[in-house]
Amino acid sequence: MELISLLFRLGVLFAIYGFIWFFVDSFIRLITAGSQRNKIEYYLIKSAKYLFLVNVLVLFCLNKTKTEITFINIAPTLSIFCIYLIGRLQNDERKSMIQLSFFDKERNKSGAKSNFNRRNEIILIIGALIAFVVLAFNADYAKNNIAEWFYASIIDIEQTAIIGYIFKFIGALFLVGMFFKMINAFNYILSGKPIDDLKSKIKDKDKNDFDDYEEV
Repeated sequence: MELISLLFRLGVLFAIYGFIWFFVDSFIRLITAGSQRNKIEYYLIKSAKYLFLVNVLVLFCLNKTKTEITFINIAPTLSIFCIYLIGRLQNDERKSMIQLSFFDKERNKSGAKSNFNRRNEIILIIGALIAFVVLAFNADYAKNNIAEWFYASIIDIEQTAIIGYIFKFIGALFLVGMFFKMINAFNYILSGKPIDDLKSKIKDKDKNDFDDYEEV
């Protein structure tokens, strides 16, 4: 029961953090005049996104445990975070392949490029997991103004009457989706691809313009 509660709370946290980051990312695009990002800029911004999320998770653990952090009491959060990041990797890879497929088909070009790089994504995930463990045992470094602002904003939004219920509903969906993500993530680690073969989906898409792609 405690694990279900943790999954729900983290689902809400991830959803609200993504909501807030959408506006942060939009502001960055605004001050850069919406210029196309190169691969370095893309991964610098994504690294910052994951780093602040790690800080927020550490603050979440501190408020959840109310005691000294040990590896045992952060292991469930670390595991869920790992599966969440792998799920994000799969989703980004899926979107990248679909975009490239449409680009080639519509413009009849084979030189389409994407900022997505699986190796960089894996390095980013490993770095985020290591940073979480390091900061969890050195929590003073996680208590910075930006991270505390993110965490306070997440709590405020969660407790807001209407929008808070929306994100709690998303948290409930996260519970259901996490079960399938766990199966998909382990398959991805073992075979290098999710249960749904992306390449075969793209090929099917070329044959049928009405296939749907969306993350559960």
